[in-house]
Amino acid sequence: MNAGHGVEGRDRHAGAGIYLQCLLRHPVCADCGLDQLFPLWLRSQGLTEADVGLCLSLGSVLAIVANPIVGIIADKTGRRERLLIVLGSATALISLFNFMAEGFTVILAIYLSVRLFSSSLIPLSESIVLANMKRLDLNFGRIRSWGSSAVVALSPVLGILVDRTGPTAIIVVLSCAYAAQALAACALPVHREERARQPAPSAPMTKVLRVPGFGLLLGSAAISQACHGVFYTYSTFYWLAAGHSAMVIGLLWALGVTVEIVVFKFSHLVTRRFSWILIVAACGGGVLRWGLLGLSGELPMAILVQLLQGATLGLTQVGVAAYMSASMPPRILSTGTGLYTACTGLLAAVFIYGGGLLYPGFGGRLFLVSAALCAVALIPATILAVHIHRRLGARTDH
Repeated sequence: MNAGHGVEGRDRHAGAGIYLQCLLRHPVCADCGLDQLFPLWLRSQGLTEADVGLCLSLGSVLAIVANPIVGIIADKTGRRERLLIVLGSATALISLFNFMAEGFTVILAIYLSVRLFSSSLIPLSESIVLANMKRLDLNFGRIRSWGSSAVVALSPVLGILVDRTGPTAIIVVLSCAYAAQALAACALPVHREERARQPAPSAPMTKVLRVPGFGLLLGSAAISQACHGVFYTYSTFYWLAAGHSAMVIGLLWALGVTVEIVVFKFSHLVTRRFSWILIVAACGGGVLRWGLLGLSGELPMAILVQLLQGATLGLTQVGVAAYMSASMPPRILSTGTGLYTACTGLLAAVFIYGGGLLYPGFGGRLFLVSAALCAVALIPATILAVHIHRRLGARTDH
């Protein structure tokens, strides 16, 4: 009896640890409100827009290399939770060197060192959650909402801190958040039986590339998602030049993530019947969103742009997930997902670096280039939608 209560208590403790981990993981990784303000700190250190673009694009390239290596280590050792502690701790310690950084070369070296350890925090956290979904009866949508809610709460607070104390507040909060993630990882469950497992052999890339429609997915959804890298890197400069405070910019980030949460919350209502059109809608939304952003940085337009985040980032991610689950054979699902992520990261690196070269002369008109890229992506997205719709129709007929 006592033993049963002990197991139940440990499971509750483990479940709480996973919730805490996912609450903390979003604010410390590359797609969150903190890193959307990080370019402001880089600029305050004397870096030009081109320098900022080079830093962030090289960070994206490094993530493409680091993520598979960390995944292999995690699978071979079975110690995902301990690895998460190591990554979070190392990132927190290295980020402290930013307080002493001077000059482009030193700042770049520190940033790339941070990205080497931090880029795997999100996928590693998600793998831990997925491994415990059934055993602890966890709701993935609710956990994701907790993480996104942390971004909503943290973004305006960080904006206020930046307004009052300067961009150094970004580094302080980043370091604290990384340390908090490492501490939260200590509460996660450890599956000893996983340590004896051998990692499944990776499927050849050629098998993934032969999956019907996968190339079209890379030519549409990957471009749509990569355009957000340009937005995250240069929109803060753009809005500051338009006269908005860091607090207002933080509120704008929070608004965008809030809309994104709503899309994820109700995504199941549209994926059942309209999964084939989601990526088309996302690319079309990108044409509209980035086009509007390129026309004006005034507050009413900025609010409208952020209200469209659910249509661009939200629908892209939901559409990709729907395609992967429906089209990718289970034995190559991880390889397919990894290849898509790698291609998206590579495109983002190219777009961010190119944006750094164009922004000094183009200013906000840089986002019109993103709108044009999404317009191009509409072509393969439409072909993919027709392909999926025909396949769904054939299944219905049978």
